[in-house]
Amino acid sequence: MRFLPTYKCLQELSQTCICGSPSVENISHILFDCQLYAPIRLEYLSPFLERTVHRDPIHRLSYLLSGSNVYIVRKVAKFVTKAAALRTQYVEQIGVSCKGDLHI
Repeated sequence: MRFLPTYKCLQELSQTCICGSPSVENISHILFDCQLYAPIRLEYLSPFLERTVHRDPIHRLSYLLSGSNVYIVRKVAKFVTKAAALRTQYVEQIGVSCKGDLHI
């Protein structure tokens, strides 16, 4: 339940991503599209995303999050860890006043 304050805060402020795009900040946007995470996506996820035949986000999510390949699971976990740290740093930089974001 540690992430609940973040969700509540995003609900109160906006569901659009902090990167400045009009997209909703959801798992699909974070993993595939958000420019804020492009450098770490390139490092950790690009090899797997290039192999994916499907362009549909649901199929791509299933591929990355299925847990069937330990190597992919580790890379996704590293991406998520780096993305959370980058997001926290970015939120502090732009000065978003959301208490929940300080605990990511």
